[in-house]
Amino acid sequence: MSSSMFETTHVSLVGNRNNNQDRCAVLESVDTVLLVVADGMGGHPKGEEAAQLVVDTCEDAFMRTKKPIAEPERFLEHIARQAHEAIITFGYRHIPAIDPRTTVVLCLVQNGLAYWGHVGDSRLYHFREGGVAGKTIDHSYVERLREQGIINDAEKENHPFRNYVTRCLGGSPTPPELTLLDTPARLEKGDILLLCTDGLWGPLGDERLAAGLDNGEKLSSLLTRMADMAVDEASPSSDNVTGVAMRWLFPAIGQAAAAAPVVRAADKTDKLTQAIDDLKTALEIFDARTRQD
Repeated sequence: MSSSMFETTHVSLVGNRNNNQDRCAVLESVDTVLLVVADGMGGHPKGEEAAQLVVDTCEDAFMRTKKPIAEPERFLEHIARQAHEAIITFGYRHIPAIDPRTTVVLCLVQNGLAYWGHVGDSRLYHFREGGVAGKTIDHSYVERLREQGIINDAEKENHPFRNYVTRCLGGSPTPPELTLLDTPARLEKGDILLLCTDGLWGPLGDERLAAGLDNGEKLSSLLTRMADMAVDEASPSSDNVTGVAMRWLFPAIGQAAAAAPVVRAADKTDKLTQAIDDLKTALEIFDARTRQD
C-alpha cells in the first residue's frame, strides 16, 4: 500500500517447512499505521494459532481505538497483554490443555513518529541512508550470553542454542513485559522500518538487509527479493520468512529529526522477576524441543 506520506508492503514465505507459522499485518487509518509480525514457536503445538491470535487482537484493538492514538506506548502494551491472554485462554480450551507460544514485534506510526515494542526474537530495524539507525534487542539465550560477555557476535551465529527465546507470548499465565523504545523515532524522508522474523534476518544479517532495501525501487520488489534470498541461503533448512516494511516518503514532521533512537536493553520495572521468568521460559522451550527430538 502507499499514500503521499508512506509506502508499505509485506511478504511471508513458507521456506522449507511444512507449514507457515508466521503471521503479519499492516493496519491503516487516515493518519495512523500499525505494523505487526508474529512468529509462532516450534516445539509447542499450534504456534500458527498463537501468531494468528496476535493479528486478530491487533485488528480488533486498532479498529476500536480512536485515531490518532493518545497514548501509543500504552496501546502497544495493551495489545501484547490482550494477545497473551487470548493465547492462554485458547490453550486452556483444549483437552488436554496445550501451550501455544509466539514472538511479536509491533510498530505504531503517527504524526511522523514511530513507536515500537517486542517480545522474543522477531525484530524491528530502522534503516536510514543505507545504515541501521536503530533496532530491537532479541529476548534470546544467546543475546543474554553476548550481553554478559560470554560470547561475541560471531559466536552467536553458530551457537547450539541460538534459536531459544527467553520471552514470548503464551506459556506462563503472567504476561511478559513488552520491551519498548525509550523515545519515539522521528522519521525522515527515505527512512525504512522493517519488522521481520528470524527466518529473514538470520540468513542475511543487518548490513545486507540495510543495503538490500536502500534504493529507489518499489519497496514490495525489494522486500520480496530479500525474502527469496533468505530462503535460498538457508535452504534446505529455511525457516518461514516474513517481513513487513514501511518507507517514509515525507520530510520530518515537527522539530528537526532526533538522534538515532536508543533501544531499551532491559525492561522498566522489576527486572529480577522478569529475568527469572525469562530463564524459566528458556528452560521450558529447551525441554520441549528435547522431547520433540
